[in-house]
Amino acid sequence: MSGALPLRKGASAIAEYKKILKTVLENRPSGTRQRLATALGKTPVEANDFPGFIATRILMPMINEAISSLHEGVAGVDEIDTIMKLGMAHPMGPLQLADFIGLDVCLAILRVLHDGFGNPKYAPCPLLVNMVTAGDLGVKSGRGFYDYGHGTKDLVVAPGFAKN
Repeated sequence: MSGALPLRKGASAIAEYKKILKTVLENRPSGTRQRLATALGKTPVEANDFPGFIATRILMPMINEAISSLHEGVAGVDEIDTIMKLGMAHPMGPLQLADFIGLDVCLAILRVLHDGFGNPKYAPCPLLVNMVTAGDLGVKSGRGFYDYGHGTKDLVVAPGFAKN
């Protein structure tokens, strides 16, 4: 058997790559990790060794809360995303970002975090579960919180969420 890695699709391939990279680097001096990250064109940032990637632990509850706010009728798709873009200086709102990540991927990540930590802040919103079950996965399926089947780059809120 060669040293080649088996091919995997999507998130599992990325997770496997990160696992291997972590294994290779975890016992190396900090300076080695810093130099490797810099050589790869990345900005190295050290964080304590805890389960879950810090960006994922912060991002997924934010996306889930945006979905919950929509589900509870607090605000609409456009309002939630516009508030986060203007008020928090995000380049895109959390619902648009969820569509780009893939709603199925967001759901899978939230389930892993919820199962792993047992913390209710990671429990997926029922709206997200229902959308994934219905096949509305975001950009990859042509519809999520926005409709991507109209052939332009304009953001068009999906029919189920459009205000009358």
